[in-house]
Amino acid sequence: MMTFDNDTIQALLNLPDLAIERVVLGERKTLRIDVHSTLEGTQCHRCGKPIHHAYGLGNEIELRHLPLLEYRVLLI
Repeated sequence: MMTFDNDTIQALLNLPDLAIERVVLGERKTLRIDVHSTLEGTQCHRCGKPIHHAYGLGNEIELRHLPLLEYRVLLI
């Protein structure tokens, strides 16, 4: 069985603005990768102005990424 550290998985995903919190090997060759953004601030979804402070966290979402070495990849 192959093992990868977070830096290797980060490089394979090629998503530089995300930090990996946890990787779990699930059922049916599924990698569940919990991530969070490393970007400072964002834009308001209504007016487009920059926002530099948080009002809280949104709901967790699950996104399917391209497969890695025959593993189904889910970003949480």
